[in-house]
Amino acid sequence: MNSLAETYGDKLQILAFPCDQFGHQAPGSHEEFMASLKLVRPGDDFALADQVMVFEKCNCNGKNQLPLFQWLKMQQMIPSGDADGDVESLEDKVGNGCADVDALVLPRDSEDGSMVVTWAPLTRSDIAWNFEKFLIGPDGDFIRRYSRYMPTVDIAKDIDTVVPKAD
Repeated sequence: MNSLAETYGDKLQILAFPCDQFGHQAPGSHEEFMASLKLVRPGDDFALADQVMVFEKCNCNGKNQLPLFQWLKMQQMIPSGDADGDVESLEDKVGNGCADVDALVLPRDSEDGSMVVTWAPLTRSDIAWNFEKFLIGPDGDFIRRYSRYMPTVDIAKDIDTVVPKAD
């Protein structure tokens, strides 16, 4: 995110929505989440760029999802980058019993390798895991939804179509 912020300067605003629906990876308060970014993951006194606005923790799936996510997911139900001709993404590298890209919720270490989904209803358009991304143009029009597997910097080519780079 920070590299995109540096590339586009004040012409790009990045909105981050912490969510604890994916393996409980964002527990605790907003302050604890922000401290974990700085001190733990990624750590090393990490600081977000000024163009990154982190919202309070919310739900992005299920009955209590933020209405913004309901709208975003209806614009493009399946993210770009999920098996877009990439044979490697069709592999089962972690032993899910299906292609990694096809696993909606990744199994955690437990007796049977299963994961309890923390939201209902479970829908095909649900955000599958952390780091799915959405691009919205400066006029508020939806541009594209990106897979958790697509590196953030790889969406720059789409950003270039709607936002000029910083001087």
